[in-house]
Amino acid sequence: MGLMQFVLAQRDRLLPNAIQRSYLAGADDVPWNASILLSDEGLLVDREENDSGCFWLPWHVEGHGNVMLGTGTLIESDEPYLLEVELARGMLNRLRNQMFNWQMSGMLIDDDLLSRTSEATHQFTRAASRKSDPVDAAVEAEKSLVMTLNLGEALAAGYAQQVLAIRQRQTPKLAVLLGGNLEDNLPDQTLDQAICAAFNTAQVPCTWRNVEPEQGARDWSIPEQQIAWCQAQNLRIYGGPIIRFERRAVPDWLMLFDGDFDNLADLAADYVKTVAARYRNRVNLWNCAAGLNTTDMFHLGEEQRLRLAVRLIEAVRAADPRAPILITFDQPWCEYLAKREMDLPPLHFADTLARAEIGLAGFAVEINLGSHESGTAPRDPLEISRQIDRWSSLNLPLIVQLSWQNSATVSANHDMQSLIRRTVPLLFAKQAVQGVFLQSWPFAASANDQACTKLFRDASCEALKPLAALRRQYVM
Repeated sequence: MGLMQFVLAQRDRLLPNAIQRSYLAGADDVPWNASILLSDEGLLVDREENDSGCFWLPWHVEGHGNVMLGTGTLIESDEPYLLEVELARGMLNRLRNQMFNWQMSGMLIDDDLLSRTSEATHQFTRAASRKSDPVDAAVEAEKSLVMTLNLGEALAAGYAQQVLAIRQRQTPKLAVLLGGNLEDNLPDQTLDQAICAAFNTAQVPCTWRNVEPEQGARDWSIPEQQIAWCQAQNLRIYGGPIIRFERRAVPDWLMLFDGDFDNLADLAADYVKTVAARYRNRVNLWNCAAGLNTTDMFHLGEEQRLRLAVRLIEAVRAADPRAPILITFDQPWCEYLAKREMDLPPLHFADTLARAEIGLAGFAVEINLGSHESGTAPRDPLEISRQIDRWSSLNLPLIVQLSWQNSATVSANHDMQSLIRRTVPLLFAKQAVQGVFLQSWPFAASANDQACTKLFRDASCEALKPLAALRRQYVM
């Protein structure tokens, strides 16, 4: 057993859900099962592994909102660590390492960025040298964090700009998909022109709960209208995820099969096959399932999750042999593993499917940034870049499905536009990324009360402006 202790000099700055969302991870960034407690002495992290690891914690940083921060690699120590200083050390190390790696790959780093990195390093030195006064050290560490995250955004933007310039010299417009998820709605007709200027694709989920609310009685009116609208707008169609084991996506009657895996798999495969057969030659790309790696519905074991994934992929392939097939993984940073005993992180799950050679064309990665329990804690651009690089190692095309579902992360329209401008070009710069989709459709008249959906709806025309600009600049 290994015990780590952290002193918090500014305890009042600890976010309400920080302890529940924090975790310890090893060199592969996979969370370990650990006990994390907040006591009068500070944070106590008790884990089974004795190896060194990084501690990740959501933290509020001035000018950046709530963001997941990680320490450097720490060993078990009798002396407590000062949390603010270690977070500043870890983020600065990641910035410097990423800068070095991109320089070695040919990126040109301007003198201003190098000078500011030197200033951030000196600022961290001031924090680290004042640990005898934890409050003073924490104040200096906060300044270092702000400088580091600002630099990370500038570095990521420079990387995206340089890579995209190289790619555009070869191909002026990228053949990538840019779109949004229709969910269960049709867009406001007054926005048709603006939507088509921003997007070349729309996502039609064919949600099982809406199509078959009663077993055996299927109503195809929603997907039929959505597909007809897409065709009228000359938008390509991304179908699915057809199966998503969440309460909002599965019919109530399916819960009767909890614990009956064989019948559950039969029903899911039948629905997937029916959808794919019905819209064969109308849908350009299929996503057969989402979230099989994280769902806690139906008490599925890991082998059952793999078997079900294979079954659903094969069902789509049988119904529509020509359209490419994907499967979605959510929580790619696998924070959920800190609370569950599972052997397969999502990347390993995906690798197993890729090696099975069952006709899978690629993967979709769902990045739902926010503080909600089923989402991904907000990450800085460099961490998003690193995560996409990990998935790129599978050597299959990637679709990235994005949403921002927390008002603390996106508090105003201009903040959302900033997120779009900062994140989408970074994703376009990744060779493996073949599509980017917003997961809460911004332009529909919906009764959905999710913060993200309301925000996108209320700011619909404004949200389309940066997307349309990015499409004009980069996308066919």
